[in-house]
Amino acid sequence: MEKLEKIQQLSNFLTRVKRLRGFGDMDAFTLASQFNAEEKLPAKKIETIIDQFSSPQQWQCAKEDFAQSIEAQIKKLIQP
Repeated sequence: MEKLEKIQQLSNFLTRVKRLRGFGDMDAFTLASQFNAEEKLPAKKIETIIDQFSSPQQWQCAKEDFAQSIEAQIKKLIQP
């Protein structure tokens, strides 16, 4: 996949993550699964995010961690 196309895809994914509404939003689990399948994050990282999505107290942390993971992937592609 072309680099620019991949950056655009990740940016769109990041937008979807930022639109998650809160605890109980089942899209969170779907997005985490999709992202893991496409980006092959370390299993421990994605498990942590999914576990946090399962807790009302940690849900916001999961969203932030997830967004940071996507932003890190974008930075890897932008940097030479």
